[in-house]
Amino acid sequence: MPLAKVSPTQLEDVSPSTTCPPSSSPGEEEAPKVLDSRTLDRAEIKKIQRIVTPKPITGKLEVPQKIFDMWQDVGRGRDTVLKMWAKSGGVKAVFLETIEIHSESTRSKSLKIRGGFYSKEDMKQELGYSSQRVEKICQHATASGLTRTCEYDDEETEYWVNVRTEGELTSTDLEKLSRKRSWQGEGEGDVDIPASVCVSGFSAQDVGLQPGSAAKSEGEPGHLNLEGEHHKPVTWLRTSFTVRNMFGCLPLFMRS
Repeated sequence: MPLAKVSPTQLEDVSPSTTCPPSSSPGEEEAPKVLDSRTLDRAEIKKIQRIVTPKPITGKLEVPQKIFDMWQDVGRGRDTVLKMWAKSGGVKAVFLETIEIHSESTRSKSLKIRGGFYSKEDMKQELGYSSQRVEKICQHATASGLTRTCEYDDEETEYWVNVRTEGELTSTDLEKLSRKRSWQGEGEGDVDIPASVCVSGFSAQDVGLQPGSAAKSEGEPGHLNLEGEHHKPVTWLRTSFTVRNMFGCLPLFMRS
């Protein structure tokens, strides 16, 4: 029986989800890739689109609404999403880290204060303040050092009064993205990865190292038999640190 011919257009419209068999292990992690947001191929962009847009059947989003809105913004917003995908190495689990939108309200003020030095009598007559208000103004000005002696009468004290504060007060909402990693696994508690090598107090002179000289081997003159990793030569520290990182500090999805 002859095989049916498939046009190039039909091949192009077939989505990767229908051509690629499902993974044998649903929990298997994807391998990260080195990506550049400016040169992402069509398959990668389609993959991002499936993640950040509502599901065809349920209409639900896997990402916050803000990320979907950014994707809809074909210009700057979509470029930001593509950069986030490239930084995640094309790994969906990393891309879907919890994204929190924080709104900060910042106020910008442009104020102009009209005021002057007034005596108690001037406050009552010119400003029309009551005796009780005048006493409060005098107490505040005295405590703040905002008093002076009248230049025309040495026996009269004048107090600074803020008659009117004029200006504009605007509020601007700023949004920032913060990424919070989510860890899954057995046991409870926070993930804590201690430092493999303690270099606190390390000194090159303690191990017989001088600028331009090599470390002294054990048994050679000048070699100090000191205990503790912070007394080890730099070459030993580098080798030990590399070996420990190879087995103890690998990401979860790269451990076998």
